[in-house]
Amino acid sequence: MWAAIAAGVIAAAYVGKLPPAIPLLREEFHMSLVAAGWVNSIFNTLAVSTAAFVGVLAGRYGALRFCGAGLATKVPGRALGAATQGEGQLFASRILEAGGFVAITVLAVSARYQACLLGHRVIPMHLLFFNVDGAVVDLRAKINRPRP
Repeated sequence: MWAAIAAGVIAAAYVGKLPPAIPLLREEFHMSLVAAGWVNSIFNTLAVSTAAFVGVLAGRYGALRFCGAGLATKVPGRALGAATQGEGQLFASRILEAGGFVAITVLAVSARYQACLLGHRVIPMHLLFFNVDGAVVDLRAKINRPRP
């Protein structure tokens, strides 16, 4: 379960890092505003178009395996993005990063849910969405409930 939480934290680090850098990228790579918009929006485009398909494949081959593949895809994507020399390489690096992001965000929930014991699934699912108040209420309810 903690591996899935760590994967989610790593994936979250990739969100929101590009929009503040768009003016600098446009200047450095001589990109048009349309090209910069595509580089920025590839995460959302890929997520909308592939999330259901990734979920079906993960159901067949295993969520944890796909989550690991997502992490393995993000590493070369980030390395390519750091060493990019042009607009095409930047776009390719964002596609790799987005593919890994989709795999992690779609499957980390399933991997965490499967990793928890049946009676203890509520609290980790609350923590997934950072609903700490709800997790504390559920924890207190489990502790204070009468024993049969």
